[in-house]
Amino acid sequence: MAIVSQHDDLHAWAIRKELTDHRGLRCHIVPSDRLADNGGLVWADPGDEGFRAALPTVGGESPEEERIDVVWFRRGHVAQTAAPPSGDPAHDDPAHDEPVFDDPVYTEVIDSNSSWALLGVLLGSFTGRWVSDTRATRAAESKALQLKVARETGLRVPRTLISNDPRAVRRFCAQLGGRVVVKAVRASRRAPLLTQRLRPEHLEPDERIRLCPAIYQECVPGRRHLRVHVFGDVVLAVAIESSDLDWRTDLDLACRSCPLDDELGGQLLQIVRALGLRMGVIDLKFDGDVPVWLKINPQGQFLFAEGLTGAPLRAAMADLLCAEARAAGTGPATAANGPVLHGGPSTALLHPYRSPLHGVTRPPRG
Repeated sequence: MAIVSQHDDLHAWAIRKELTDHRGLRCHIVPSDRLADNGGLVWADPGDEGFRAALPTVGGESPEEERIDVVWFRRGHVAQTAAPPSGDPAHDDPAHDEPVFDDPVYTEVIDSNSSWALLGVLLGSFTGRWVSDTRATRAAESKALQLKVARETGLRVPRTLISNDPRAVRRFCAQLGGRVVVKAVRASRRAPLLTQRLRPEHLEPDERIRLCPAIYQECVPGRRHLRVHVFGDVVLAVAIESSDLDWRTDLDLACRSCPLDDELGGQLLQIVRALGLRMGVIDLKFDGDVPVWLKINPQGQFLFAEGLTGAPLRAAMADLLCAEARAAGTGPATAANGPVLHGGPSTALLHPYRSPLHGVTRPPRG
């Protein structure tokens, strides 16, 4: 198996540990943020016998031309970074990671070409199973599509406007008496934007509204939130109590595992499948006793919820990857004690690079 993500992504390392320690499986992390720093990415036309498709991995593993059955494409389109040189006291501190180039124009070129080359190697050679299909993931990130599918499934969705038209925005907000929240259409890696209550300055001047489309959405009252984790056919929910509009700002909150009724669980599974996903993390909020759809993150965070509640989310994610490996035709006979993966259906090989911290238990630096 391969997990595509940043070299120090805690989720990637936690699931890798779950797979290797408890299921005896081979799992490699492809450092999507270290391509420009380490090299190792290769793709050539399949008719050219002088080259084999290859990707770098972290941790100094030696796959020995191992082929990959399952790719968890968790974080593929990310900024390229580099650690300070080996021997520098700051080498082992992620806080000192830096762009591979100082010029923002060149940085954009490097980031874009690295991300798309990585995806291209996989699309051009990998024939195993994706978690999830990259095209479905990209489409499912659209809030408009999410809302459409949730509404068609029978869930209540808040009134929503996505616009940069000043008159439409003001008319929509007036219809709701100003009880509106403002959200980004798409999250930004470099400037994360939290959900905010509508303020007068959001509606003036026209130039500010036109500058960038935003989501204007009916504010759902209350403090009862529901975060639902879907891994294949497994649905695990966590109830969160918070008066904060965006509870992510303070995780010192009441949080517990909770059962879902069959109807709601079935609706959420139907949404994930309709979006073409194998996993997703869904946020809802209760208006009285009625669950209201907010969003789905196709590759959402879940470790914090396991830490706060003890819900078996790592195991559920690992089980999903094992099931996908079985579906690829070469996976373990059981999810618990299958063999090391070799000789899968893919022609996408992994090429290791050596870490200066080879052998340590925490994520190594690139």
